[in-house]
This record gives sequence, C-alpha cells and structure tokens, in this order.
Amino acid sequence: MNLGLGGKVALVCGASRGLGRAVAVELAAEGASLAVCSRDADVLETTAASIGPDVLAVAADLGVPGEPTRIVEVAAARWASSTGGAFGHESPSYSPRPGNPQQR
Repeated sequence: MNLGLGGKVALVCGASRGLGRAVAVELAAEGASLAVCSRDADVLETTAASIGPDVLAVAADLGVPGEPTRIVEVAAARWASSTGGAFGHESPSYSPRPGNPQQR
C-alpha cells in the first residue's frame, strides 16, 4: 500500500508495544519519519531501534502536565527544518480544543 507518507512526520504514542507499536511499524514502512513515545524508556528504545535507525524515541508519561507539549517540541526540533516549519504548533492541523477536559 502507498499512503504517500514520504516526507511526512508521524508521532505515535504508546508505541513501545501492542497496537501502538504495530502502528509505528506500518507508518515507518510507508515512509513516514517517526517519533515514538511511551512511559517505559528501555522498552521504547528497543522498539525504536527495531523499527529503524532514524526513529526518535521520547520517553514520557502523557498523564503528566506538560509532557504532551514536550513530546511535540522535541519532535518539532528534530524535523522542523525538513517540514518547512509545518509541524506542531505551526501546523494548520494542530489545534488544541480550549476547555477540553482531556487536555492538561
């Protein structure tokens, strides 16, 4: 399948095992640059290395205030120049919903 993901950046949370890992593997196979995150740093590093040499692994707990933002900032710093700045907060597809109880 060709999803046209070459030159795109994907961030997969919960990527150290299970469904998150499977999604990360498939996105990388489709040509996306990949950042993965999980709470378990050791397992995440092993998973990232098994997916490919250029996978960015960011250990983080999304339940901790500020961690979701940090993950996006780390990934943006890695790929901002290759995406022309269209990543993270500069991206039209990024729009946090004010008052969303799921956001911290």
